[in-house]
Amino acid sequence: MKRLILPLLLTLPLIACDGASPGPSPGSHTPPPPRVLTAPVEEKELAQRLERSGTLRAARVALLRNREAGDLVQLPRREGERVKQGELLFAIDDALLRAQLKKAEAERAQAELDLKRVRRLQGQSLVAEEELARARTVLEVARADEQLLRTRIEQSQITAPFAGVIARRMAELGDVLSAHSEVLSLIDDARLLTEVQVSELLLPQLAVGDTVELRIDALGSSVLQARIERIYPEVDPATRQGTVEIAIDEPPQGARPGQLCRVSLNGRAQTRRTVPFAALRRDATGEYVFTVENNKVHRHSVHSGLHFGEQVELREGPAAGTAVVISGFFGLSDGAPVRGNE
Repeated sequence: MKRLILPLLLTLPLIACDGASPGPSPGSHTPPPPRVLTAPVEEKELAQRLERSGTLRAARVALLRNREAGDLVQLPRREGERVKQGELLFAIDDALLRAQLKKAEAERAQAELDLKRVRRLQGQSLVAEEELARARTVLEVARADEQLLRTRIEQSQITAPFAGVIARRMAELGDVLSAHSEVLSLIDDARLLTEVQVSELLLPQLAVGDTVELRIDALGSSVLQARIERIYPEVDPATRQGTVEIAIDEPPQGARPGQLCRVSLNGRAQTRRTVPFAALRRDATGEYVFTVENNKVHRHSVHSGLHFGEQVELREGPAAGTAVVISGFFGLSDGAPVRGNE
């Protein structure tokens, strides 16, 4: 009897496994379209405000050199001292030049006497016309030599070309200088300038004379009124940036060349179409956005412009009020179904 029960038990699992395979579970269905977040294209009056950093520099800088070689015999000023326009800054020993000048003066005086004598003799027909011409030439050369030495003596004394402050002193009293050695650097700190780089898109909205706000980091958060002094005519083709020069006509106490400053530039208000910056996409073909209409997305090529915080201007693209995708881009393609904001 036991022998019959064992085969029967072995066949029971085979019977239980036989039959048709199970069908899909009752809860299975097609996955829903992906969900995206959208925002409308807006149209409003906006003026771009741009902050750029720059470095202050003096309005004028003069690097003063000696024209004559020789011993440095006068150098009364040091760094940080103010000088007036026309004030003597340094002088080269001119003793040798003055001795040569005395000789030139004597030669010029002798040439004048010789010319008078030749003129008197020529009036008596005792000398030829060529002798008179030669005497005139000798006098002109003597006068030129004298004037040359006077000029060299004047140039051995260097005066301040403008009122300012001694910035650097590169020589010391008693130094023997070769011609055209650097001796002093003079700056005009009555006006300070800085240069900032500005996008080519903002440049047409700026004009010489426009007021701008400027802050100097070393002087705290106080805001200074400055103005646009110059707009350079060229734009860098690599960066599409132009150069704007800013002037501070009355620098505050403590403002110095070389300090870091920050300039705030304001463009003119204009009606602009904008979208959130997150909506703007780029690929090898250019810029584009996805719009949503009737629960489907559509790709639209666009041309972006200026940035306004988290918004970007659309110079070309969908009209105001159009919904654009700002989140949920994974797997999106033109014409794909989506679920929008709820």
